[in-house]
Amino acid sequence: MQVSTTQVRVDDGVVLNVREHVPARSVDDARTFLLVHGLSSNALLWDGVGAALAAAGHRSVAVDLRSHGESGGSDELGFGRIVADLVDVVAATGLERPVAVGQSWGGNVVLELGATRPDVVAGVVGVDGGLISLADRFLDVDACWAALAPPRFDHLRWADLEAGVAARTAGWPDGARRAQLGNLRPDADGGVRAVLTRERHRTIVEHLYHHRPLERLSALEVPMLLLAVIGDGPRILDEERITASHAAAAAPLDVVRLPGRDHDVHLQEPATVTRLIGDWLDGRDLPEVA
Repeated sequence: MQVSTTQVRVDDGVVLNVREHVPARSVDDARTFLLVHGLSSNALLWDGVGAALAAAGHRSVAVDLRSHGESGGSDELGFGRIVADLVDVVAATGLERPVAVGQSWGGNVVLELGATRPDVVAGVVGVDGGLISLADRFLDVDACWAALAPPRFDHLRWADLEAGVAARTAGWPDGARRAQLGNLRPDADGGVRAVLTRERHRTIVEHLYHHRPLERLSALEVPMLLLAVIGDGPRILDEERITASHAAAAAPLDVVRLPGRDHDVHLQEPATVTRLIGDWLDGRDLPEVA
């Protein structure tokens, strides 16, 4: 397996950072994958999945979306703009109709990609995301932002943040701590700053608030898999949303529930996520709960 990093300049001049996992051996049923992270996240969270895909003979490309990770910043953060970026990445890296896999907000992004550009992707996967509908949960954008705004880092020290992330990801695969710190940076005084500014974070939340995933699902022409983390407390994909998705889907839709996992299950259990995606693509029977 080979991991390489490259940059792709998209049509409005923003430069996107791309991590590519290339298999060491070729297989007859080799596929390609486009891996898309969630809000205020980065491509490093896909390294475990990328490695597992490469071990099975498949090539994958994970991208730092604009204003995230090592990519260039931009105030243009709507779904149309992000989808155009992904189309450019697919073309620049030579992926041939990849399976687009997105986590959280990235799941909604790949759903939009599949619904508007079915010529570009062979299928889409939402990893604890894809059907996020904030307008169903909040009265307006201001109420949504009040609930979902990221924490402020004014009084947080980088060393304390590192220790907290290390404790949270104890027992997770190697690289988990680095990945979860990948959208934050230490400042000159040992404090913490976010790569994604608070203003840009709100812009994405506003666009997500106005996204209508069930409408996009009804327009989707390629198959979709949902991997839904379930358990006690509020969840991104609850049973009501899953039921509604089955009713709305125009193309084949499969759902696997993952009890008790972290929202970043692709980082926590990359082998599980990779296996389920592989079984789905190969037409094997999927468990309702895994």
